[in-house]
Amino acid sequence: MKILHITESLGAGVGHFLLLATRGQVAAGNEVMLAHSIRGDTPIDQLDTQFSLLAKRIVVPMVTPVSLVQDVLSAWHLMRLIQQEQPDVIHLHSSKAGVLGRVAAWLIGSRARVFYSPHGFAFLRQDVSRCKQKLFLMFERIAAKLGGTLVACSRSEAELAVGKVRHPRVRLVENATDLSEVQMSTGSTDGHVNVLNAGRTCYQKAPWRFKAVAQACTDLPARFVWLGAGDLAHELQPTSATHLRLTGWLTRAEVAQRLAQADVFLMPSLWEGMPLALIEAQAAGVPAVVSNVVGCRDVVQDGLTGFVCDTDADLCARTRQLIDDASLRKRMGDNAARMARTRFSVARMNDGLLHLYANNE
Repeated sequence: MKILHITESLGAGVGHFLLLATRGQVAAGNEVMLAHSIRGDTPIDQLDTQFSLLAKRIVVPMVTPVSLVQDVLSAWHLMRLIQQEQPDVIHLHSSKAGVLGRVAAWLIGSRARVFYSPHGFAFLRQDVSRCKQKLFLMFERIAAKLGGTLVACSRSEAELAVGKVRHPRVRLVENATDLSEVQMSTGSTDGHVNVLNAGRTCYQKAPWRFKAVAQACTDLPARFVWLGAGDLAHELQPTSATHLRLTGWLTRAEVAQRLAQADVFLMPSLWEGMPLALIEAQAAGVPAVVSNVVGCRDVVQDGLTGFVCDTDADLCARTRQLIDDASLRKRMGDNAARMARTRFSVARMNDGLLHLYANNE
């Protein structure tokens, strides 16, 4: 097959997903191309190396905010690209590319099989007004009428696609990550419990909630460490506090090393798609405390591999419970590792995608 991936976002989780998916698709004998835009979080200096196996990589101008002029121009570029390449499969990633790509394919009457992966619906964002949330939902509903298959990365996302977006054709292929890079955690060795999170310090990830839990646990032998950096790094200040630290950006190998010494993974996000950092923590045998949002509640099995929490008070109470109880951490961690290493393999994800592409089921 000739497969064209199109994305507006190529940083963080979407970029890692595409790296794993395109590698698998090339290895299976397909001709694979990637069209993407350049944003502030796009790892420009790494793209040539990461996607060296692709038949072609094309930069297409797309912007994250709604902009009539820019969006029309982007759709025109995508129409020309699709007409020129004549792919068998078009797989769209992120909300903006999902809308523009379906519009472009519909306008030119493309015969390609079209798939769309939201990786977290834009209408779930809590850093925009309710008016914008409704606007994003309206865009999703309109685009759903243009055809194609929505590929959800979690069961909760699939339920939203059916119930809220009203998409007529939804399939589930859960996210995955390269678990060969994940080491089993042995936990802390100095008597202090290591409570970690990993990712951007941005509004979505709610670093102030992580800090609030840390401040509520100062009476316990625990240290709270956020692996990463971002626009809201100041929410974790002062980083000089002995029980709360922000590391700055780390390589994947460095993150894996830190996870191998983690005791608890605390992810208080406001919304998600299906977070790879959480999957990796569970695969490392680290019990997790997460907020009850799409993606997080799909990865963590409440009471078995960690806790899914409805309130800030619950996040704090469950984190304290795990800090206090080493046997509970061990039991939940063992359960998490068994579940994650079976369920979230790259081979399983790629097999699922290729099956959809080939059979359009």
